[in-house]
Amino acid sequence: MTGAETSQKCAWCGNEIPPRIDPRGRKARYCSGACRAAAARERTRNAHQDELKRAQECAQDSFVLGNPSEILATVVTEIDATTRLIRDRGDVPASCEEMVNAARALVAAAEQQTPQALTRQQRRRLAREQKKTR
Repeated sequence: MTGAETSQKCAWCGNEIPPRIDPRGRKARYCSGACRAAAARERTRNAHQDELKRAQECAQDSFVLGNPSEILATVVTEIDATTRLIRDRGDVPASCEEMVNAARALVAAAEQQTPQALTRQQRRRLAREQKKTR
């Protein structure tokens, strides 16, 4: 082996890697812990950027992450069309059944009165009353 083959360059900064006393084990890729840490940070940053890029691509394809007013307009248009179909035919087409069931569940939930949230004092009084009945 010649001297050129034994000298290695740091994968991060390009400086020469100092020779090791014990030649066993893996060859060093970095000249110092600082270079190793910097390379790890860069790998993490690149992985995070890749994840962000994939998420943005998915968001562009996704219907849910669009403009809320456009989504609402689309939903209202589809519900109107389905309502007209049901009114004209008298029955629910199989392709619209899921949407009609969801709309019915939404109407039923809106009609139900939701109880007001209890204050701490009301919750404590209720807990005391439940203890007495036990």
